[in-house]
Formats: sequence, structure tokens, C-alpha cells
Amino acid sequence: DQPSTIRQPVYESLGTARNAMWLNGKSWTTDAPYRETETAIEAMTNEGVMCVEMEAAALYAFAHARNRDVACFAHLTNTMAQEEGDFEKGQHFGSLITLELIEAVFQEKN
Repeated sequence: DQPSTIRQPVYESLGTARNAMWLNGKSWTTDAPYRETETAIEAMTNEGVMCVEMEAAALYAFAHARNRDVACFAHLTNTMAQEEGDFEKGQHFGSLITLELIEAVFQEKN
């Protein structure tokens, strides 16, 4: 529950400069989103969670164990098999823009 050391204006300026859609919000990290109960999903929805992902917990555990800063960029590309073909992750879904944003944050941070 510790805030990122990357300043919020850095994120905001990057999204604006590259005409990228940028959302800042809560995510739920779980190792098995398809196994979660309806009650757990409803609880996270009520908490204002915007997305579910499977990697952040491991990144933050590593950062805590090694006393390092970590930022998790969630590039949302699908809706958990809610629509046919929603696992497609081509360039037109913003992959290259996302990589540019991450690179720019690291350049600003260093």
C-alpha cells in the first residue's frame, strides 16, 4: 500500500504528449482470476477495482524483499473472455505506445 516514487505529473504528461488514453486506478492482483468466487469479484467491484491482473503481487513482493522501487504498468488488452477474440493483442491495441510510455518514465526517473 505504499505509493509509487514516480511523480503523478510524469504519468499525466506522458499520456497527454502521446495522445494516449491514461487511467489511474486500483487493480486486483490474483494468481487465478477465473477461479475467483462471485462474492470476491463483487467485493473487488465494490472497492472500485478497475482491472484484474496476475503479475503485480510478484513484482511488489520482489521490491519489498530487495528494498527496491517498482512500478507496474498494466496494459489492458482484453475483458477476460467476455467477447470472442478479445485475447488479440496486436499493435493497434496500443502495445507500442505503452512501451514508449514505460521508456519515457524510466528516462524521467533516471
